[in-house]
Amino acid sequence: MAGDMGRRKDDVVLSVSVVEDDDDCRTQMCGFLQRYGRENGERVEVTSYADGEDIAARYKPGCDIILMDIEMRFMNGMDAAAEIRRTDDAVIIIFVTNAPQYAMKGYEVGAFDYILKPMTYGTFRQHFERAVRSLRKKQGSFVTLPMAGGFQRVRTDAIRYVEVRDHTLVLHTTNGDMAARVTMRELEEKLDGSVFFRCNKMFLINLDYVDGLDGSDVIIGDETVIVSRARRKPLLDALNDRMGETTL
Repeated sequence: MAGDMGRRKDDVVLSVSVVEDDDDCRTQMCGFLQRYGRENGERVEVTSYADGEDIAARYKPGCDIILMDIEMRFMNGMDAAAEIRRTDDAVIIIFVTNAPQYAMKGYEVGAFDYILKPMTYGTFRQHFERAVRSLRKKQGSFVTLPMAGGFQRVRTDAIRYVEVRDHTLVLHTTNGDMAARVTMRELEEKLDGSVFFRCNKMFLINLDYVDGLDGSDVIIGDETVIVSRARRKPLLDALNDRMGETTL
């Protein structure tokens, strides 16, 4: 099950996975998420799984929050969480269980919280809002982008510069290059305008990686990016503001 629920003003997607082997409980949680999205203006994308084995086999980093049962038929929630942690140490995991004795064990896999069954919408909302607030605080230094085969969370301070190449947006990061399925404008809106600067239609640079400026060439390590004539003075001003010193 997947879908968008509600809309945020800034169009940020909240990606949530529900892992529950009981059909009624799974439907209830998806309904709670739908209601939460409507009430809070959140755009929520939900993916549901009927067992821990399913999410462990198919999981790819990029999910924001996982709501997961502990006692399931083929793979329990603790083991599934341990598998997920092999590739994603940032996703928020909330266990939903009728077995409170497992709560302390959840911290071994970095669980954020647990909700005791049966639950009301009020109880769910209280716990889920805590998770969303924690997520929003952390997202200042990350951006989640659609890539081939799913989503990927990228550290914004690892992005050196971005270019449009053959109609594809390529991020040049400290960990290598990656292609994202967003437009330059969409990415620019997600990034801090005091750190990232648009040199022209094709390039967006991280000011913290600029080593120098030679005419129309912006030097970033051993690479150069062209700044348009109209954008050169604004670039100098942006560098001055960022570095707190005069740029010649």
